[in-house]
Amino acid sequence: MPFLPTSASLLRRAVRRRLGFVIPGLLLMSTWQLCEAIVPISIGLIVDHAIVPRDRIALLISILALLALFAVLSFAYRFGARRMNTAQQLEAHDLRVEVAQHALLTRGALTGRRPGAVLSLSSADADVTAMLFRQIASGGSALIGIAGASAYLLWADPLVGLVVMLGVPLALLLVAGPSRVISRRSGDQQAAVAEAGAVASDTMGGLRILKAVGGERWASQRYQRASAGAARAGIRTADVSGRVSALGVLSVGLILAGVVLVAGWRVTTGDLSVGQLVSVIGVAVFFSEPIQTLTMTMTVPRPLPRRGREDRGVPPRRRAGGSDRPDAF
Repeated sequence: MPFLPTSASLLRRAVRRRLGFVIPGLLLMSTWQLCEAIVPISIGLIVDHAIVPRDRIALLISILALLALFAVLSFAYRFGARRMNTAQQLEAHDLRVEVAQHALLTRGALTGRRPGAVLSLSSADADVTAMLFRQIASGGSALIGIAGASAYLLWADPLVGLVVMLGVPLALLLVAGPSRVISRRSGDQQAAVAEAGAVASDTMGGLRILKAVGGERWASQRYQRASAGAARAGIRTADVSGRVSALGVLSVGLILAGVVLVAGWRVTTGDLSVGQLVSVIGVAVFFSEPIQTLTMTMTVPRPLPRRGREDRGVPPRRRAGGSDRPDAF
């Protein structure tokens, strides 16, 4: 009986064999998010130290510093995203090769399974599994950006920082529960797509016989039913994903409203300067992007349903760019 890897073990193996891309990619993406958070802070400092006192030299230096900041921001995202996308594409390719080698070289690998279903399900699973690297890049950098922005808000005004520190976890908790529904829906969707692929493969394989006995209409109706089932499953998944995304956007809006109200009140009491108000509001607006990124990361379909894991069986002994050990799972 071949060893069947679990979802977690496959994801761990994927990260281990792409560490050369993951570590620099995550560092660069985190640098990008921190630079994004520093932009509104810099603008607030410019207001306080260059615009309000009308210091032209300070304004010139500030503009040059902003140009340097945007250069770092742009290049960090460019090269970080390139490395994570490379890891994603290489991993998806290697997973497809594993499935093909297992199906072609292992006796009885497809016994009791329809090739069309195996092809559709394994291809979808490979893409979903490789999405892990996009989740690491977006989710990890978003967490770093939130941490950096929260530290500034706590330093600038503890009350405003407290609103953010309490609001962000609550927003993520609101999304975490419904996200499990998306995982179940995505599994049903992949199963429906696999069934449609299996029906199409069976139809093409027996096309001559169907023509001989006049079964074209029956085969067409059978595939239409399977395809319609896959479409309905996709619509249900998209419906739940949209609702969860809307919930995340609503949570972000409530956090921003709370931050703006508290910051405005602190300005009227003289506890915040005009530049600090600009920085605080800018950082609060910045928060919307990483929080929405985290909520979207949590709503990504669950990788590798059990049916897809069984198609991989034991990994091949040697593969370029991958692990050589059978226990790499």
